[in-house]
Formats: sequence, structure tokens, C-alpha cells
Amino acid sequence: MPRVHGEQESPRPAETGFSSFVSGVHADSIADLQERNAFLEKTRRAIFNVLEDVSDSEKELEQKTEELEKFQQAVDASFDHIIITDPDGVVFYANHAAELLTGYARHEIIGETPALWGRQMPRAFYETFWRTIKTEKNGYAGELTNRRKNGTTYLSSLRVAPILDDRGEIKFFVGIERDITEERKSQLKIVRHAAELERANVHIEEQKERAESILRFLKSIGEGVLATDNERRIIFMNEAAELMVGHTLTECQGQLYTEKVSFLHRSHDGSEALHIADFTLREKRTMSFPQNSFLIREDKEIPLSGTCSLIRDDKQRIIGTITVFQDVTKKHELDQMKDSFLSVAAHQLRTPLGSMRWNMELLLGGDLGRLPKGAKEAVEQIYENSQRMIVLVNDLLNVARIDQEKGREMARSVDLVSMLDDVIRGMYPESRRRGVSLIFERTHEAMPVSVPPKHFYEAFQNLLSNAIKYNHKGGSVTLSVVRDVDAFEVRIADTGIGIPHDDQSKIFSKFFRAANAVHKETEGSGLGLSVVKSFLEDAGASIRFESEEGVGTTFFVTIPRGN
Repeated sequence: MPRVHGEQESPRPAETGFSSFVSGVHADSIADLQERNAFLEKTRRAIFNVLEDVSDSEKELEQKTEELEKFQQAVDASFDHIIITDPDGVVFYANHAAELLTGYARHEIIGETPALWGRQMPRAFYETFWRTIKTEKNGYAGELTNRRKNGTTYLSSLRVAPILDDRGEIKFFVGIERDITEERKSQLKIVRHAAELERANVHIEEQKERAESILRFLKSIGEGVLATDNERRIIFMNEAAELMVGHTLTECQGQLYTEKVSFLHRSHDGSEALHIADFTLREKRTMSFPQNSFLIREDKEIPLSGTCSLIRDDKQRIIGTITVFQDVTKKHELDQMKDSFLSVAAHQLRTPLGSMRWNMELLLGGDLGRLPKGAKEAVEQIYENSQRMIVLVNDLLNVARIDQEKGREMARSVDLVSMLDDVIRGMYPESRRRGVSLIFERTHEAMPVSVPPKHFYEAFQNLLSNAIKYNHKGGSVTLSVVRDVDAFEVRIADTGIGIPHDDQSKIFSKFFRAANAVHKETEGSGLGLSVVKSFLEDAGASIRFESEEGVGTTFFVTIPRGN
């Protein structure tokens, strides 16, 4: 049947089903493809994102690895001993400083606990330490003693910090240790030095106060005080010295003392300037003003006495001199009057005594007729007493001459042995009368000395006379001479009563007699040894003695050898 235009042709049954199937399949494939493409795109993007994340992670890992390496290098280069332990204290990292400090190698440290070089502190210390870092999870800082591998101990400054995870659990501990042994020693030294400085400051204050006290005392005392430095420049004068010198300290300070202060010594040989500070510095000992010393001013002269001594510091180094002097005008005048009186009295007594002696010798010799027995005994007693008076008058004259520096005898060369032989012969009668043996250990070689012969003879005569007079019956006196390199030493040893220890320092003083000497011999002036010492020292000799009461005395006279 023909198809009408516009009429829809009905499909064939078979054709219609396949086409529908094909059309359906085609639509489904496109949808699946689109879905698959979308999935692939998502997958691609996801993979790309993952790859980006992996790349970032690799970069971050590289960065962290680099930082870790830098950290490790820094830790290894640290001067402080650093270890890292697990929560049980087992070491899994130790730096190079840990090896140096403990003496153990890293492989010896790793896997061990710090007890390897510890265990030097009391148990209570470690209990507190572990409680702080493990139980309380706090950092610890303190000091402890540890021991190196070689057994030596050291003082350590320790800091330990627990490292916690997100849950607050301990992941590991970091310990930093530093040897502070030398540091502590230095600190202790500083502390000791500080204490010493404090003590020194206290001492300085005390010394300052003491010095100011002494200065006040020196300023106020009546004696003149003048101090110089090593260059002999004036550094101090007190008020008394200013008045005597006629200048103030302000005018004199820093100047040579010889430019402002003039000391003079007068003797029978003339006058000479007395530079006593120079003498003291040169001789390095205390010097006394000699007799007849004066302070010379434009308007007057002041007789004075005193001493000049060395000033030393704490190390006994000489740093100057100090001169203490007194105005002895009144004493000088009295001494002159005394000396004049003694001289006049002695001379006035000497003439009648000489006449009496001469007449008594005539009477006793029978030149004026024979005396009755009683009269003769009386004259003998008067003669003996007159002899004592003559000895006393001679002693007084000698003292007056010595004090006035008059009557000095010129030295000449004599043989010491011959002189002593003459003295011994003159003393034999007295020694026999008292029952004392007189022994001269004579040498036959000549011993020349340059001395004033008369004064030396009198000095040894006096020494031998005393040795006999203050001896015991049956005792002995031994005289001997010893030759030295540049001097002779004469020894006069007796077995007499000796000199009491308390009197020995005064034995050469004028008019002094020891108590046992007065008891032994009531007669005596106490001038003999004073004269002996003056005679000997005036000629450059010296005298000393050793004595024990009840045992005896030995005098030693040292005389420079002559040409």
C-alpha cells in the first residue's frame, strides 16, 4: 500500500529493535567514557598532588637532615660534654667533648648509663636528681663530682633536661656537663685573695691608726725627732726638732738634712761636721752622738746627745733614718763644772798626798830615826790608806781628762808581749801577798802594736789587779795572747768571785761596783774599768768579758796589729 506523503512510516520490527539497541549502547558508552575521563582526571590530579607532597616532603627532609647535620656538627664541636639518653638513662648519643672529659671512647659510653663515670656522690643526691628529672619531669642544674676513666675525679657543672612528646611522656634526656675544677679553684683563690685583701685592709687601717698615734706621740715628745729617706732628704720633723733647728718641717721637707741641720763634734784635735745620718746608712747600725756634739745655728750652739737609727720596712729593707736628739745645755754645763771640780780637787789632793807619801816613806825607812813599834804600825796603816787615796786621785784625774778629752797620749809602736811581761812582773808582789798564782802563757815571737804605751800599761795593770783582788786564796790568774789575721787578742782569765748576771751590763759604768765585789773588797772607787774601757777604745782596741758568778771571769782585749 503506497505511503501517503506526511504519513509516518512505521518501522520494521527487526530493524527497529537493533537500532534502538545501538543507539542505547552508544549513549551509554559516551557517558561511561565521560565518567572514566573524569575519574582519570581526578586520579591524575591526585597523583600529581601526591607527587607534589612527596617532593615537598623530600625537600623538607633534606632541610631537616641538613639542619640535623649542622646541629650534630655544632654539638660535636661544643666544649661542653653532651649526651642524650633514653628514658631509662641509657646513652645513645655522646659528643667528642664527652670523650675528652670522661676519658671513655664513644663506643664505650653508648649503651651505658652515666654511672660509668659517676657514682661519686651520696645516694641521697642521686635520689633527688632522678626524682626531679623523671618523676617531676623538671630540668636539673647543679654540681657533682665524677670520675674519669683513669681514676682521677673532677668537679662538674651538670644540666639535664627531659624532652617530652605530645602526650607529655618522656622521649629522652639531654645532659650537658662541664668540668669546673680549675674554675672552682680559681674562684676559691679569688675568695681567699679577697679575704686576704680584707685582712690586709684591716691591717692597713690598724697600721695607719698606729702610725697616726705614733706620729702624734712623736710630735708631742720633748726630744727632737728628725727622719730622712735613703737619699738623706728630710721627711719628718716634730715640734721639738723645729724649735731646736730653727726651721719648720714645711721649710725643710724634701731637702738634704745637711742643708738645714748642722751637727758638729768638738774634740781636742779640733772640730768637724757630724753627718750622723750618713754614718748610720754607711755602717747600717744605730749610731750615737759622740760626747761634745753640738747643733749649730746662726744665733747659738746647742749641746746635744742622742742616737740615729735605721728605718726598715716589713721586709727589713732600709728605707731611711730617724734621729732622736736632746738639748743637754744644762747637763753640759753641769758636766763642765763637775769635770773642773774633779780636776781641781784631784790636783789639789795630789800634792799633799805626794808629800805625805814621801815623808811616811822616810819615817818607815828610818831616815828620820827609829820609830817605836806602835808608831811604826800606825804610820804603815796611814801609808797604806794614803796609797789608796793616791790611786783614787789618779782615777779621778784620768776620768776628768777622758771626759774633757784632754791628756790623750800619742800612739807608738811597741811589742805587746814585752809590755805584758812588764805588767806581770809588777803584779807578782801583790799576787804572792794574796796567795794567787799569776801565770803568763808567754810567746817568744814579737807582736808589734801601735798604741799609747802608758795608757795601755795602766789598762792591763788595772785588769790584772782586779783579777788578783777579786780572786780566792789559792786561785789563779792566767794571761795569754792569741794571734789573729789582723789583730791580737789578750785574754785575762781568773778563778775569782765572778760578776753577777744582773750587774754585767753596768760593769763599765763610772762609780759602779758589783754587790759581791763590795762585799769582797770594801775599798774601791768603781772607776777602774771605766778608765780601762776609755783608754782601750781611744786607741782602736775593744774589750769584752765572759763571767759566771762563783766560777770566774775572762776579759778579752782585741788590739789591731801594728806594722
